[in-house]
Amino acid sequence: MNSQEYYDIEDASLKENIQRYIGLQKDLFFMKSADKVSGLLAQTAVTMAYVLFAVMAVVFLSVALANVLNAWWQSNTLGYVTVAILYTIVSIVLYSKGKTIFRDFIAFEILNILFDEEEKQAHQS
Repeated sequence: MNSQEYYDIEDASLKENIQRYIGLQKDLFFMKSADKVSGLLAQTAVTMAYVLFAVMAVVFLSVALANVLNAWWQSNTLGYVTVAILYTIVSIVLYSKGKTIFRDFIAFEILNILFDEEEKQAHQS
């Protein structure tokens, strides 16, 4: 005789239901995780597109500003040097302060994507 035949019908049913419940909870966890990861990837792709267009706009506006400064100062290079100095100053500021600014911003955005409103309220309570 098999050892499972000794179980009562109600115990076997309860055991099967518990195993089924655990399996369903595991599947639900994986589905929620996949949904959150896909949302994170989609938001990352959209953000990268925004950043790409913003960088392109800044580059073209910088060239235009350099050309305007060159025409205003009647020089072939002074406008480009001025814009380069401006970018050097901005780079130094971003290097010194940017790590904390960008780290906090990125962490905040990732947490907003990964946790929905119900989970946020549960963690705050």
